[in-house]
Amino acid sequence: MSFLDDLEKLKSTSMVTKRKTSKKEHVVKKKRSIIAQKQKNEDFPLKFIETDQYQQLKDLIQESNYSVIHIFGFFQVGKTTSVLNIVNNNPYFYFYIRKKDEFDSFLKSIFYLHPDLQLLEPYKVPFFKTLGKKIQYIIIDNVDKFDILNSKIFNEFFIQLLSNTSIKIIFIHSLSINRLYLDQVFPQSSFTQIKFQLSPIKIHELFLFHPTISQDEALITFALFGGIPKYLNQISIPIWQFLHSNLSIQAPLWKMEVEYFLLQYFKNLNVYIEILACIAQNKKTLKEIRLQLNMKSSDLSQYLQNLMQSSIIKRELPLLAKKNSRIGLYFIQVPFLQFYFGFIFPNFSNIAMHKFSINSLHQSLSLQIVDVISEQVLIYLPKMALTWFNFDKIGSWWVRSRYYPIVAWNTKNQELLIGKCLWYDNRPISIILDEISASLSFIKDFFNPKKCYLLLIDFYNHEIKSSFREFKIFSLTYEQIFFKEMRKF
Repeated sequence: MSFLDDLEKLKSTSMVTKRKTSKKEHVVKKKRSIIAQKQKNEDFPLKFIETDQYQQLKDLIQESNYSVIHIFGFFQVGKTTSVLNIVNNNPYFYFYIRKKDEFDSFLKSIFYLHPDLQLLEPYKVPFFKTLGKKIQYIIIDNVDKFDILNSKIFNEFFIQLLSNTSIKIIFIHSLSINRLYLDQVFPQSSFTQIKFQLSPIKIHELFLFHPTISQDEALITFALFGGIPKYLNQISIPIWQFLHSNLSIQAPLWKMEVEYFLLQYFKNLNVYIEILACIAQNKKTLKEIRLQLNMKSSDLSQYLQNLMQSSIIKRELPLLAKKNSRIGLYFIQVPFLQFYFGFIFPNFSNIAMHKFSINSLHQSLSLQIVDVISEQVLIYLPKMALTWFNFDKIGSWWVRSRYYPIVAWNTKNQELLIGKCLWYDNRPISIILDEISASLSFIKDFFNPKKCYLLLIDFYNHEIKSSFREFKIFSLTYEQIFFKEMRKF
């Protein structure tokens, strides 16, 4: 059976009459009405922010010569919202993949919006050319639900469409796309295609969501919710007051959202929840997780691989370690999930019975805030013009229970940079300095560098600078790194 025969068969089944299938027609109409509302796109559920990244995507969609655009990014990062905002003033067709066999629903949706297409010859050139005059973009969302591009009938439909129209096709993915994937899409055609990753917003862009937020609150908010627009739309300022009020009602935002979040990627949630709880509570090695869950390494490895493929966790090796090293640690990449499994999940009973203290929350989250900020410093550090130190390797380093989140190394000159982020700490400054001193001595003895630098990012610059004679000290504030234009230090 040819492609056109397949389409003709699907077309005939899609033309239902009221007399024969009135009940089914009612269901179809209800679904179509939802799609139609999507088409109107009069209102978006999220407050929309036009970041630099959004402008790049807008130029790519509106001005580029690419026929097929693959957009991917993390869950709730704003992929669909961004695309619909960009094409909103142009005729477009939006379709959301909900199940494996969706082509019939895809056609019904087109016929509902453009019923005159049913009068044309079945999907020959006039059909596509007429469709090309009516719409400018076709957007296919949730492609990961069903690999639409490995479906023969979908694939052939899009080839015919691209061959006879100037319509652009936009595929929206939740999982990452590699070059091999693009090479396999329409492999025998000459259609130009490109991928674009939409990333979470940056720390300084939080002010676009909440103009009155302070710098400290911005750092706390980012440490708990990351740069995910959906979550940033749901919070209110002051942030501690928001957290207290949500915890007073058994934390519905986190409990419901986490379950919904994980269901987008996995079916068997129980094992994944247990793994994430282990990692969040500082059991980060393969052995520690395996012993905690009493699982075989072979079984556990597949679950961890799935979590990494979904960008929920990552595996890191210490700086200078070999690629095949077994001393890697697993980290949760999503601050929202780290907060839930690190604090909400183990304390849920107490929260439900209102037996919790907001002060304990302050203490519990200090470590997470420092970890997330340190990870961001690693991202910003290569962009800084550190004229006094040129490094060729940057990352984290650890041995057993000692962990250093910011370490840079100059291989040629054997120079070491250690970064230390400090957050508000009620302890005496002498205790803080003793901890830093012991920590620095250990890593210095291990690397044995010719020269050492200590980069302090803190609120205690005037008290700390003179405390470490073996290190050349440089101090930055959070404002200098995250909230002001990069400058030479």
